[in-house]
Parts: sequence; C-alpha cells; structure tokens
Amino acid sequence: MKEKLKKYFEKVKSLLYPQLDERSKECIDKDNIDNLYRMGRYTSVCQLILLCVFFIPGLTQLDDRISLYISLFGCVIMYFGCHDIIKYYSKLNKKWCEIFVIIIYFYMNTWAVGMSLWSYALDRQIMLLYVVQIFSACFLLFHPLVTIIITSIVYLELFVGLCIIDSGILPGFETRAPHYHIVNFLAVAFITVVGSVMRYRNNLEKINRIFENEELNKKLMEMSCFDFLTGLKNRYSLKEDVCKLEKEEVYIMISDIDDFKSINDSYGHDAGDVVLKEFARILENTFGSENCYRYGGDEFVVMLKKDETRDFEYKVKNWQHTFRNTIFLNEGVYFTCSGGYITGRINHIDDLRKLIKLADQNLYRAKLCGKDSVIH
Repeated sequence: MKEKLKKYFEKVKSLLYPQLDERSKECIDKDNIDNLYRMGRYTSVCQLILLCVFFIPGLTQLDDRISLYISLFGCVIMYFGCHDIIKYYSKLNKKWCEIFVIIIYFYMNTWAVGMSLWSYALDRQIMLLYVVQIFSACFLLFHPLVTIIITSIVYLELFVGLCIIDSGILPGFETRAPHYHIVNFLAVAFITVVGSVMRYRNNLEKINRIFENEELNKKLMEMSCFDFLTGLKNRYSLKEDVCKLEKEEVYIMISDIDDFKSINDSYGHDAGDVVLKEFARILENTFGSENCYRYGGDEFVVMLKKDETRDFEYKVKNWQHTFRNTIFLNEGVYFTCSGGYITGRINHIDDLRKLIKLADQNLYRAKLCGKDSVIH
C-alpha cells in the first residue's frame, strides 16, 4: 500500500512540478511572449465587440460612461501594451521574462474579472472572463503550480465580487438572491486548470523530443562527416568542402604510414589503431583540423588554400620530423611516413579527383625512392 501511495505521489509531483532545463524554459518563454501578444489583441477586440453589442447602445448615465472609459483603457493596454512591454523587459533580463509574462497574465485575468463583475451588476452576460480563460488554456504555457495559484486567485476574486454585488452593499444595487451559478464557474476553473496542466506537459514532452531529435541529427551528421577512429573529417566532408574552394588555387597532399600492414601483422590491429590516431593528431596539429581528412585505410589528405599557406613546405617537413621521432607502444618503436603533394585550381569536383590522383602518383614515387619522404 505504501509503495502504491509513493508511486502515486511521484506521478502527481512530476505532473505538478516537472523539471525544466534552460533550453526548454527559454523555448516556453518565447512561445508565451508570442502567444500573449496574440491573446492580448484578440481579447481586446472581443471586449470591444461586447461593448458595441451590449453596452454602448444603452449608454445614458455618467457612471456608465466612466466604466466605458475604463474598459476602453484596458482594451488599449491589452492591444498595444502586452507584447511590447514583455519584449522590452525580456531583452533587459531574460531571467525575469517569465515573471513579467505572469504579471501581464494576472493583469489580464483581473481586468476580465472586473469587467465581468461590472457586466453582472448591470444584468449582462459574464463573457470576458470566459474568453480570457479559454485563450489562456489554448495559447499560454505556465508551470502547473502557477496555473493553479493564479486560477484560484482569479475565481476567488470573482466569487467575492459576486457575493458583494448580491448582498446589496454597493450603492445603487439592490439585494439579490445568492448566485447559485458559482458551480458553473468552478467547473470552468477546473477544466481550465486540467487543460492547461495537460497541455503544458504535452508541449514539454514535444519540446524535449525536438531537442532529442536535434541531438540525434547532430550526432548522425558528425558520424557522416567525421572519421570515428581519428576524429578527422572523412571523404564525404572532403567533397563537401570542395564547394568552399571553387576557383581557388590549393595544395593537395596525400600521405600514409610506411609499411602500415606490417605494423598490424607484428603488433596487432589495436596497435595499428594507436599509430593511426597519433598520425592523425600530428597531422591535425600541423595543418589544422579543418584541413585534414582521412581518405581511407592509412591514407590521409590535406587540402589548403595556397595564398593562406606560404610556408607549406616547412609544415610538411615539421610534420614528417615530428612523426619520425614519436615513440610508439612504449617500446622505443619508431615509424615513418611518406607523402606526395600537388598544387592546382579547383573549379569542379572532377578537378579534386585529378589533383588527388596526381598527388597519389607523387606518393607512389616517394615509396619507390625509399619511403620516409615527401615529393612535390
């Protein structure tokens, strides 16, 4: 029994007090700002329509005119003020954005209660509060506890106002029978709270799924563009990057590790992976990660704009010297590498293939010349 109550309590707690990360909170705040802008304008338009239909045709007394001016003033604030005020304060301090949204939302509901009580006192329909509540449930996303607190305060204001009007305390109003339709108001309040809480939870789950999909897409993009073992960009990225270097003169170098097959045969594939990763790291540190690609197996490509790399030959020698003097496998083992490079202009993907083929021919010549060399 205790376990069931504990699980039930945890479900209620997660429903009423869900945990939010910063991205989800920022997304909800942005939606609230945009939706409150629409809600303020729609609500003010509805109130103006109600004024034209129910009030202005029978306008006779000064008190009615004062009430009309107050109502019109509220409509103006709703129509022009909500969005601009929140936008202004959210730019000053995003942390307080939600608080200002809640303040404006509370103002809207309090104004709706006041106008609804005024309509009730004049034996007219209580419509504005219903309109605000419906728009709130449909457009705004507030923390469940905030929704419960504000809705409770709003309907408490309404209940107290109805009791005061029915009691005849206010001058000019006679005593009325108790307002038995309060049950209807409680039903609307309950539906508003439940609908708002469920919509908040559903939207939060939707936002979280969107972020999860974005992270998954990001990982898939990285997997498609980067080599898993070395972390360098792969052949697909090389083809994509060619578009950025169209009509540019470039250096293309292709290199590999001398006798790499014998490394795998003598020390095992795990050792071969260590050598590949170290080779890629040295290549990356020398030429920059944005310019290095794993082409396949133990072959790597470097692609650099010529006008940005006047000391290319010096970098090649430095890279080769660093790898040659790197100790592997904690056994005093050294390995060497060879390469071939070419310069040319890229106008199309076919130009890249031709340049890589020419660089590969230079690499083959380096192998024939005894390895551990780079030929241009």
